[in-house]
Amino acid sequence: AGGQVSGTKREVTYPLREVRNYTIESGASGKQTCQGDSGGPAFMIMPGETTEKLVGVVSYGDQDCAYEGYDGRVDVAASWIRSTMSAWELPTCATDGACVQNCATPDQDCVCAADGVCSADCTDPAMDVDCPRDCVANNVCSVQACGRPDTDCVDEGSLCVAPTQCRGRLCLNDPQNAQTYCTRQCASSSECPSTMECAQGTCRIKQRPTRGFLETCTTGDFCGGTAGLICTGPATSQISRCVKACTTTVDCPSGSVCEAGFNSARYCRPPDVRWTPVTLAAVPRETGAVATGCSTGAGIALWLAAGVLARRRRARA
Repeated sequence: AGGQVSGTKREVTYPLREVRNYTIESGASGKQTCQGDSGGPAFMIMPGETTEKLVGVVSYGDQDCAYEGYDGRVDVAASWIRSTMSAWELPTCATDGACVQNCATPDQDCVCAADGVCSADCTDPAMDVDCPRDCVANNVCSVQACGRPDTDCVDEGSLCVAPTQCRGRLCLNDPQNAQTYCTRQCASSSECPSTMECAQGTCRIKQRPTRGFLETCTTGDFCGGTAGLICTGPATSQISRCVKACTTTVDCPSGSVCEAGFNSARYCRPPDVRWTPVTLAAVPRETGAVATGCSTGAGIALWLAAGVLARRRRARA
């Protein structure tokens, strides 16, 4: 740093403020590189790692070394650095710009080379010019084939927050599921994963039968049509219905009471709604001759006889 005697190795830690096309801007008040530091290394521990990596070389800053400091980005010049160094160094199995065969693990300079193939052995798709742009970790799922699975891609039927996470570019909000999930358009269920079906032109998690407000339901049904419906009923009920969920009676329409259902779910109990099955009394069969055919009985026979008698009386008159 400025004003200090040279020849003493010093270091300082400060936050990174901005990454530009060719430089990294960093520093803090009272913590900065200065005259004489140019060419020195800038190290950083990358997210998810524990060891330092050389990311920059000290370049320039403000005149008083008070706040601004700029380091040249090593990654931008990496290919030039490798090619320049290779003139004085023997090729190795490390990533040095020279391809070496028969390494214990594939030499990245070989498998990432421009050969018309996005190689699965290339650990960094950014190094392989044959790999589609979105194969790198950039929060965008590649719609083209990558050598290695794109870690940005979300499987169909799994939680997503943006369409760019999905290969089909569709992050669906399915009312039957309390989440949005990746999916795609379809013409038939054969195009969808086994856990999904084609409905309304998209692959959806297999849908349950839909029941409306106050319709009878089971735990396997979906209470739809109105938001906030659940399938429950009184603790002593023999029938479950799609009813409005609640916390207190204030949440319920006038005349309804908020109470706990048989499955502990609280719901608005509407007045004058039946919760037990209706049992119809057996109707005794009438005696008499039974005509053949669809169905008839003595009552119909008497009605027919009465009609014939009436016609005869009118004829005599």
